[in-house]
Amino acid sequence: MVCDHCHGHGLPCNEAPVCEQCIISDTACTHRLCAESPAYKDECTNLECRYVHKDYMPLSDAIFDKYDYIVLPGRLRRYLVDGKLNEMEWSGYGLVPRHQKQHREEAQISQSQARQLLDSMVADGVGPLKKLYLSCGKGCR
Repeated sequence: MVCDHCHGHGLPCNEAPVCEQCIISDTACTHRLCAESPAYKDECTNLECRYVHKDYMPLSDAIFDKYDYIVLPGRLRRYLVDGKLNEMEWSGYGLVPRHQKQHREEAQISQSQARQLLDSMVADGVGPLKKLYLSCGKGCR
């Protein structure tokens, strides 16, 4: 289950609620629900499906539960549509391990803000959720 940002840039996604690539680049981490079989991965005919299936979501007591998954309908961004980026690493951005916790906590706030932005875009008539994509953060420019 790859996120829009990683798919659009050809980055490896660690498939967390807020993946490391999105945290480092300060980008909201959005995933897309499988249209063919949203509930069960085993019922999906695409054996390499990169979309979300509800049975593969973390259990409610998982550590990831403190983060908000943003799972939207619609298609993932086209592969490499945003241009190829090299995999980003914590050390390359001056994010030493002792600061990673702070960046993860900030990512949770960013996820909440992204949810609010998406809701306001729909309310303002910009488009339906399945057609909306959020722009990349400062780390991608």
